[in-house]
Amino acid sequence: MQFRTELAVKPSTSKMEYTSKIMMIGSCFAENIGEKLTYYHFPSMINPMGILFQPTALQKWIERVVYLKNYLETDFFKTHENIWQCYDLHSKNGHENLEEALNLANQKLQKTHDFLLNATHICITFGTAWVYELKESKHLVANCHKMPASLFEKKLLEVEEIQTSVSKIIQLIHQINPKASIVFTISPVRHLKDGFVENNLSKSHLFAALHSINHQPSTVNYFPSYEIMMDDLRDYRFYGADMIHPNPIAIDYIWEKFSGVYFSEITRNQMEIVGQWQKLKNHRTLNSSKIATSTSSKLSTLELQIREFLTDF
Repeated sequence: MQFRTELAVKPSTSKMEYTSKIMMIGSCFAENIGEKLTYYHFPSMINPMGILFQPTALQKWIERVVYLKNYLETDFFKTHENIWQCYDLHSKNGHENLEEALNLANQKLQKTHDFLLNATHICITFGTAWVYELKESKHLVANCHKMPASLFEKKLLEVEEIQTSVSKIIQLIHQINPKASIVFTISPVRHLKDGFVENNLSKSHLFAALHSINHQPSTVNYFPSYEIMMDDLRDYRFYGADMIHPNPIAIDYIWEKFSGVYFSEITRNQMEIVGQWQKLKNHRTLNSSKIATSTSSKLSTLELQIREFLTDF
């Protein structure tokens, strides 16, 4: 007897390998998968300028990266905590010194542009369709930076607006990197601060908009992160203590599904070798020279194997 529905996802024809260059951008869930890529030593770049939750923020940021449109002093403002921030960026880019904030942001912009030029896969995670607009300038912000709520108006992006952002994102990326594969997904993190009904409404707008990628080239596809969490796992035991974010078990499960879709059997075997090396490297041995020598020997053997498929290891 079967007590759950398991979501089957078709393997992608565009495989990620150790020769690939993978970029993960978007919501905090992009970082969950990005940490796995980093752990297994895939050449990757994970949210280089911080988390961005909503489609228009990602579109504007990608446009700036593609055209190398440097940030200016006028893009930053000073918060009540005396930190210079940019409404289009995550708060981790803030700095007490304006010139330093500007230099760091533009350095990251250049690095991201250089990586994007040769990236083989760009994975984009949308978190919400709710956005905040500055009342004075009508500017849709990526981050409110804890500024007074009275400065903003909260809005729900229409499906057509999200579709426009999706199309522009695809166009922009393929403009400088026509061969790049683009993977869209929706974060399984529930934004319950918006409200239960409002969260479902937000996710439904994202789903409806991303349905349009069915008409895009084969280099663009969709991975069902949210569906795996809600319809496959479907249980509060797979959430963290806040009952909002997936716990490590859920993240591991979604990663397994992701691996089955985007990694070949050869790549998964190579990942197993890297995984063995990671476990052995992080394992605390007893205070015995014999055990330490054995561990060192095993590590050296695994490192030789890894260097056969990962030259910059």
